Amino acid sequence: MKKVLVSALFLALVILVISLEFGFKSVYEDSWHYSKTINYTEKSKWSTLLSAPAAADLNGSKKGNWIQYSDKQYFRMVGTTFQTKHVIKFYKDKAHKRKIETQTYLTNDNGGPKI
Repeated sequence: MKKVLVSALFLALVILVISLEFGFKSVYEDSWHYSKTINYTEKSKWSTLLSAPAAADLNGSKKGNWIQYSDKQYFRMVGTTFQTKHVIKFYKDKAHKRKIETQTYLTNDNGGPKI
């Protein structure tokens, strides 16, 4: 009985040392990794923008004005869920020098068939 208890404690100690060596965080939550940046130039339509309040603030409330924005994407794994973080920056000019605002969105992909 004593040998079983000692070997179980030894195994628990080995598991603890290994998990501390590699870190608990890396098992369940990865850090953000840069994926890509996509730049867009579109005519303002409510359906093409991520949020209606942003459309009203960009170039006044006139429909049909050109809107420039960039989508910087990062990804990570949280358990079995693939997360993508979108950092959207809206600009007044084509050169992307005059920033209006920044918005951040998270999307989760739990896997499985896409129907």
